[in-house]
Amino acid sequence: MPEWLMGADCKSAGYAYASSNLARPIFPQVPTLRARRLQSLLPKTQRRGLLILSTGKMSLNFRSIVSTTSEGEFPRIFADAFSRQNQPFLEAHRTILTACYRNPSLSPTIQAHTPEEIAKAWLNRYNKGYRNRISQRVSKLPHTQPDPIVNTIISARLTGLKPEHLEQIKHAHRLSMSAENILGLLLEEFLSIQLADYGWYCCWGESMRPVDFCNVDGSDTFTLNFPEQYCSREKRWHPVR
Repeated sequence: MPEWLMGADCKSAGYAYASSNLARPIFPQVPTLRARRLQSLLPKTQRRGLLILSTGKMSLNFRSIVSTTSEGEFPRIFADAFSRQNQPFLEAHRTILTACYRNPSLSPTIQAHTPEEIAKAWLNRYNKGYRNRISQRVSKLPHTQPDPIVNTIISARLTGLKPEHLEQIKHAHRLSMSAENILGLLLEEFLSIQLADYGWYCCWGESMRPVDFCNVDGSDTFTLNFPEQYCSREKRWHPVR
């Protein structure tokens, strides 16, 4: 049985399932004066995507590799790194990386000092997401405790309810929200199996953000979500209901 997700909060209650690859906030790091001077010495074409830490060392990310390699060279960097770890370089990997190259703003926020370190971190992220897909999780009931004021609010709307009825309503609501989240994750895994034959692959473990699937030539991506309203961050990023 898949895992029961840990209850519902105000956001998940309004948006039952909003994809497993949600965008995470990015907190900028402010380099020191010495680091800024080092950065100013770089050609302008190489400054984008480079982060110079307070130690003065340059840290690479996806964008910096994209800006200094061709589309053909980019996946080979990862293929070589995977080979040194005795890990296969799958068509799914090639597809997702090509999509990252063509859509740099959707690439994951991974930083390291060498391209190989970035490749290792990316592979670990992908593998962890795949290993923890919903069908492989152990079932757990939610243990979150709702605020006591919830009873007061429900009682004001539905008068005459006994305390035990209120507790049953709250428990059923949490189970329902968990079930809807599980449904979204099961749909994601089902589509990952069905769509692979058509050149669409699941971006496990936030190997792209905030994208769930991308196609074989990297020219299109989409993410699953079920809210009534949604907005697109990229022309090629299409939420699917």
